[in-house]
Amino acid sequence: MTIADKAIFSAKKFPDIWQVPKDLTGKLFIGGLKDGAECYYQIDFGQRVINSCIVDVGGYVSEFSRFIEANLKSARYPYGCTTSEELAYSFVAPHEALSLPDGRVVVAMHNCSFAREIDFGQQQVGSISEHSSFTPTMMSAQNSLDRATGDYLYAMTDMVQRFRSYGGDQLELDTELYSLPTNWSSSKRLASFKTLEAIHEVKQTPDPKYVALTEFCLAARAVSPQVETDPFVDPGLWSRYESEGLYTNQMYLIDKTTGSIDKKKVGFNTPGHVEFSRAHPDKFFLSCHNLSKARGKLILHGNATLLAGTIKGGIISFVDSYSPATLHRLTTHKLFSFKKERYIVLSAYPNKFHILREDSLELFREEKLYEHEPVPTSGLHFCTLLGHMPIWIETSDNGRYVILVSNELIYFYDMQDRKLRHVEGYNHHGKFFITAHMTNFNDVHY
Repeated sequence: MTIADKAIFSAKKFPDIWQVPKDLTGKLFIGGLKDGAECYYQIDFGQRVINSCIVDVGGYVSEFSRFIEANLKSARYPYGCTTSEELAYSFVAPHEALSLPDGRVVVAMHNCSFAREIDFGQQQVGSISEHSSFTPTMMSAQNSLDRATGDYLYAMTDMVQRFRSYGGDQLELDTELYSLPTNWSSSKRLASFKTLEAIHEVKQTPDPKYVALTEFCLAARAVSPQVETDPFVDPGLWSRYESEGLYTNQMYLIDKTTGSIDKKKVGFNTPGHVEFSRAHPDKFFLSCHNLSKARGKLILHGNATLLAGTIKGGIISFVDSYSPATLHRLTTHKLFSFKKERYIVLSAYPNKFHILREDSLELFREEKLYEHEPVPTSGLHFCTLLGHMPIWIETSDNGRYVILVSNELIYFYDMQDRKLRHVEGYNHHGKFFITAHMTNFNDVHY
C-alpha cells in the first residue's frame, strides 16, 4: 500500500468576474480536505491561474483507522470523535506548506507519519516518510528549512505513547528532531528529548544554530459529554469540560550542533505558531489560541494571546503580550512591512482582524469584515465556521494587501486606502474544508 493512491491535477483561469488588484503578484497556496481526499489550490496571481491537486489517501486512512481501533478504546477517542476514521482524518489533514527552491511544495500534515510532496510542474505527488505505509509516529505539523544546509527540519513523536495519555494524565513522550536533504536521501537525527505533546511546529530561527519547537494540544483535560443527543443544545453538559480546563504546553529551543535544549512552560493556553522579527532577529511572537476540539467543533475557552519573547544565548524568555477581549482563536499571525513601517496582522474569529505595530504591540487598526454577533466574554464558545468566515491570513509581497481565506472566499484588504474586496470560486472542485495555513510562496518568511 502506497501513501498516494492517485492524484488528479488541473488548472483553471481566474474567473472573468474576479476583480483582483493588478499589483498583487505571487503564488498563494491553500490546502485542505474534500470528500476524504487531500485537496490543494495554488493561486498564481502572476499568471492569473488556479492550479489544483487532489490526492486520494483512502488506503492510508483505512490502515490508520485499524491501528486506532487496536490501540485506543473508543471512549477515549480525543476531540469527541465517534469513529476511528473520523479520528484518523484529524491527524491526516494538511496543515502548512513550504516551497523548495526548485518549485516543489512540501505540505506537513497534522501529526500523521508523513508529509506530502507536490510538483505542479511535473504533475507528480510523493510522500516524505521512512516507510511507504502507515507507521505509528507523529510528524510535526509545521516544518522549515535549515538556513545553513537547506535540509528539511522536522520532529517525530511516538504515537503509541501519545495514545496512552488520551483521556488521562499528561505523560512525557519520546520525541526526536531530524534533518533531511530535500532529495530525501537519508535523515539525520539531531536531538532526542521528552515532550508533553507531539510537536506542532519546527521553526528554524534566524540564527542557523537553533531550532524553536512548539507543542499544541487540542485535547482538553476532560472528555466531552458522552450523550447520544446533540451535546451543544444544553451548555450545562459542558461544565466539567470547562472547569477542568486545558493542558499546559511548552516551547523548546534546540542547539543543532550540540543537541542541548532549553524549554519553557507557556503561561497561556494552546500555544502554536512562532514568527520571528526581521528587524530584531532575536525577537519572536508566539500565538496562544486558548481552544480545544470536540464533537466536530473548535471550542474557545476565552480570548487568545499573542506572546512576545526573545532568544538570547540559547535561552527563551517571554517579555510581553497582547490579549484584548476581542481577540479569539488567532489561527494565524504574520509580520510584514508597508511604507517602511513594521506591523503584525492577526486573525480574530469570527469577523475581524487586528493590525499591531510590531515594536510596541500597540493596536494600529481593528478591521471588521462583516457583521456578526460578538463572542461572549465568559464561558465556552462553540465555533460554527460558515463558508464566508476566514481563519487563515497572509500578506502580499509588497505588504500593501492583507489576504484572508475561508472555505469559499478570498478577501483582499488594502492597507493604503482601507478598502476591502473579495472573490468567490477559487474552490472550483466543490465543497472544500480548508485545514492548512495559507502561504505566500513569493514572500520571505522567517
